[in-house]
Amino acid sequence: AAAAAAAIRPPPPGRRRSGGLRRTASALGRWMYGPNPDPSWTSTSSTAAATTSSAPAWKLILSTLKLLGLLGFWTSDNASFLHSSGFFDDHSLPSKDDRIRSRTESKGRWSRRGMRSYFVAACAGWIVSWREAWRHRGGELSVRVHKVRELEERKARGMAAERRRKRKAEANERSDSWDPEEDDDGEDDDEEEEYFDEGELDEARRALKAAEGRQFSLFLALLKSSCDVVVFSNNPGVDLHKRYRGKKMNEGFHSVCGLVSASTVLYNNFPNAAPKV
Repeated sequence: AAAAAAAIRPPPPGRRRSGGLRRTASALGRWMYGPNPDPSWTSTSSTAAATTSSAPAWKLILSTLKLLGLLGFWTSDNASFLHSSGFFDDHSLPSKDDRIRSRTESKGRWSRRGMRSYFVAACAGWIVSWREAWRHRGGELSVRVHKVRELEERKARGMAAERRRKRKAEANERSDSWDPEEDDDGEDDDEEEEYFDEGELDEARRALKAAEGRQFSLFLALLKSSCDVVVFSNNPGVDLHKRYRGKKMNEGFHSVCGLVSASTVLYNNFPNAAPKV
């Protein structure tokens, strides 16, 4: 009874969380480096469109929207700074307190405009990053994965055929009464061998490695865009959480998203170590 109870006893909570984390990381890795399961993406026409189209209309439109949003943020941020420094003070106001109050209101107004502009740019960037990662996963990455699998299967078939020939030759050497006309094992010795080039497989693996690196870069761009959208949705001027949930987003989660976004920028711009001679 004790053994049965131990067998059906659930694992400790920490172990369940660890297993769930491993499964989540594994699923994330499959999403990053696995080909798109949608067969329509792996067709010849879709693959050609995904790999040869360098600047589709949706990308041009969203990139322009992102650029305009960043331009609006830059303009609003500089205007907010100039207002805070008193450059645009209204000297027609009778007192200094009135000018300071007007300066503070103008600074806050331009600051909110800048946050809204950056939020629009972040949303446009998120859509571009998501579509780029999805197109690459279903296009070039899928082509490279299937190419390597095809060559590896061809290599495996060739090695299996070679092993069969060796076993048959050894059996023929051990048998003194073997007659080729009486051989009825069902295998055709005159079957044409399938050509396989080891260099082609190495080249396909290098191309797959490059495609996986490209997919990882696109994933980092998507991660940064997602964190930017979350962060700026909680900033003054946007305040989606306060507007729809009635309260601000948790400051700890807000800070973590900001740190992750900054970390992806540092990772992408960190120079590679020079090889030692």
